[in-house]
Amino acid sequence: SAFIVNASTLKVVRLSGMKITSPPSQMATHSHPAQEVVPAMSKPKSLFKELAVALSAMSNLESFRLSCSDLSDDDMCELCPALEKCSKLKKIDLKGNRLTSKSLRALTKLINSLKALEEIDISENFPSNDSDLLPGLEALEEVFKRHQTLRNMHVHNTQCCIADLIALNFFELSEVS
Repeated sequence: SAFIVNASTLKVVRLSGMKITSPPSQMATHSHPAQEVVPAMSKPKSLFKELAVALSAMSNLESFRLSCSDLSDDDMCELCPALEKCSKLKKIDLKGNRLTSKSLRALTKLINSLKALEEIDISENFPSNDSDLLPGLEALEEVFKRHQTLRNMHVHNTQCCIADLIALNFFELSEVS
């Protein structure tokens, strides 16, 4: 793995603000009708799969911060099974990524599996046109109510109807659009 040498001893992983992609693997070229050669960059490959492998070995991990890292639903679904193995995880910060309601299902399962989790921040995610957002947040509300150690769940600046968020009265609201 490109990430960690001795993963089992790590307690904190802070990758906030880092875009977890590798550089394009190779530069291809193609010709335009005018016969000029134009470089065509291949799409950067996501390294979330490699990060997931590394996370699987982090049995002592207590804090995972991946805010503002361009994390997508697919990436989140890749990481959740690995994070489930981090039984000592107390804090997860996923603020400011590209998560939608699709990620909420994986997050709900993840939170249920992490018995030591105390805090999760999913603020500044979830687009306003996401019609499945409210049911996903309701599922998280149920998990929050039943979870033994989870004390803080942040959804600040989530762009959905404020009336819907008020109905989910366990969420702390601030600057909601």
